[in-house]
Parts: sequence; C-alpha cells; structure tokens
Amino acid sequence: MELVQIYIVGEDVSEDKDGSIIRSVIKKGEKYSNPNDGATVKVKYTASYNGNVFEKERELEFIVGEGDEQGIIPGLEQAVKKMKQHEKSKFDIKPSQAYGAKGNTDFNIPGDATLVYEVELLSFEKAKESWELSTEEKLEQSEIAKNRGTHYFKKENYRKAKQFYKKVKKYLEYETDLQEENKEKRNSLMLATHLNIAMCEIKLEDFSEAREECNKALELDPKSVKAYFRRATAYFQVHDHESAKADYEKVLEYEPENKAAKNQIVICEQKLKQFREKEKHIYAGMFNKFAERDSRNVKVSDESKTTKEADSKPEESAPMETS
Repeated sequence: MELVQIYIVGEDVSEDKDGSIIRSVIKKGEKYSNPNDGATVKVKYTASYNGNVFEKERELEFIVGEGDEQGIIPGLEQAVKKMKQHEKSKFDIKPSQAYGAKGNTDFNIPGDATLVYEVELLSFEKAKESWELSTEEKLEQSEIAKNRGTHYFKKENYRKAKQFYKKVKKYLEYETDLQEENKEKRNSLMLATHLNIAMCEIKLEDFSEAREECNKALELDPKSVKAYFRRATAYFQVHDHESAKADYEKVLEYEPENKAAKNQIVICEQKLKQFREKEKHIYAGMFNKFAERDSRNVKVSDESKTTKEADSKPEESAPMETS
C-alpha cells in the first residue's frame, strides 16, 4: 500500500470559511503566487465519491471563473485559486460547492454528495490585475466581462453573471479622469453594469442591493427608465407599494406609453387600497376594544362607589330589650 505524506490537514479554503472546501496538501507547490480570477490554469485531477472514482487523471486547461463551461464544479475552481504551481492536494468538497441537491446523473452522483478531488496544478498564467491595465485595456476587458455576464444571465446563472458584472465595476469604478470619448464609454458601461447587477439582485431576491444599484444608475443618468422600473420592482417585492408606485410614475414621465408601468400602477393602487381597508378594520377593532374596556371600567367604578357609600354609613346600635 502506498503511503502518502500529508503536509497540511483540514485547512478550510472556502471563500466564506464555511467548511465547504477542505484542503489537505500532499505535495507542496513552488513560488508564492496563486491563480487569480481570469487566470489560465492547467490542472490534472481525479474525482471520487464514496471511494468510487468517476473522473480519473483528467487533464485540462481552463480560465478561472469560466470553468463551468468545461464541467468544472464551483468548489474546484475555488480550490485552484488557493494552490501554488506544481502543488498537489486533496480537497473534500461539500454539496453546496459541487452538484448540490440535484446530483449528477452522468456520473451517478446522488444529491447532497460530498466529493473528493485530488488535484495537481501543472501551470498557470495570471490575468493582469486592474492596476496593471491601461485605460483602453480596462475598457476592453470591461466589455468582455459585461458580455460574459450577459451570457450567464441568459443561462439563468445569476450569481455567475453578477460576478462578471462586478468585474466591470472593479475595472472602471475609479476611472474618472478620462478624455471625453473614453469618459462616455466608461459611463455607458457603468450604467449598464449597475442596471444588470440590479436585475441579478432582483432574481436573487436581494432587493435592498437591487435598489442600491438602481440609485447608482440614476446618479449617472437621472432619466434612466430601466433604473426607475427596476427600483420600483424591488420596492414592490418588499410590499412598499407607495414607493413602487412613485417610481412607476417616473417611468411614465419619460415613457408615457409604457404599458408595463401603467399596469403596475393599477396593481399598486389596488394593494394600497387593500392595505388601507385592512388598516381601517384594525383601528376600528382597536377602538371598539378600548371603548368596551372603558365601559367596563366605568361600571366597576360605579359599583365600587355604591359599595363605599354603603360602607360609610354609621353602625346603628341594636335596640335594647326591655323587660
């Protein structure tokens, strides 16, 4: 039996430190750097479930952040970002970072399965960091990231889409001292990015973040119909129908024939009417309860007063018996 020396056991390398990806280092890597988002990596790995191998010594090259296009699970992508060149490690990957509750029928993996990956990082080429790029390169990379985000959005992978849209913010958020042509490109990309992230947040039901992104979009374009409509949607979903109605009305201010906004205003008015009716009944019920309680208090007070008056009369002496 081959004995394998383990250098580091049980290290949590998950992004949220929730124990979903645990690393045990078999062979230490070289140098000090790790692959970053967008890096091109070459790996060799063997994957197993309950001791049964379902992928053996698969060797492939992929871009970190786009591994799912080649069947790479999220946990493996995250794991690779923690590795050094030529490192070999074993990773225990929980369902949340693998095939989840659905499992994988192609590999006969049931739902909620923890998988084991033995991975060797053969080589990698880091993607340039934002500060290493020229303004033109940042604009170019932002366009690519936006398109990748839209690709994943269409596939209904909203978390992945949001990751790519956020890359645009990373590239351009602090690029403000620009020539006019580049400034227009930058603002156009940032506006689209805020609107796209807002849509992702709505799909992911994080309505507070969605409103925040819409607010930022409106800072760039105070007449953005999409920003008002999406913010209205976010308000509507948390039952703030008053604010939602106000934003839908702003949509009509700039697009008077917008049928969707008109329909939503009608729905908001119905919801507000229902709320006011419900509120009216609640207050009426409360008033009746208070009135009933006050009535009981008055009755008790009157009875108490009568008792006190009777008690205040002097005791009369019993008549003396005469013989």
